[in-house]
Amino acid sequence: MLLIFSIVFLGALVTLGAFGLYNWGMSHIPASRASVFINLVPVTAVAVGWMVMGESLSGLQCVAAATVILGVGISQKGAR
Repeated sequence: MLLIFSIVFLGALVTLGAFGLYNWGMSHIPASRASVFINLVPVTAVAVGWMVMGESLSGLQCVAAATVILGVGISQKGAR
């Protein structure tokens, strides 16, 4: 039963939810701006794992996440 729940959760909520919202965003802003945000998916996954599941983060992982966030921020600031 847990396996079926896990598959439904990953398929319905995670995949449809995340990429459904991404596609909705693509319809509201230019594709060149929206496509940059897909780079935040791994950063969000790591952050949720740390907050919800108690995963540990190394210093290098924190620096990498900050670099990705900074890159997305810079790319969006230049687009305005």
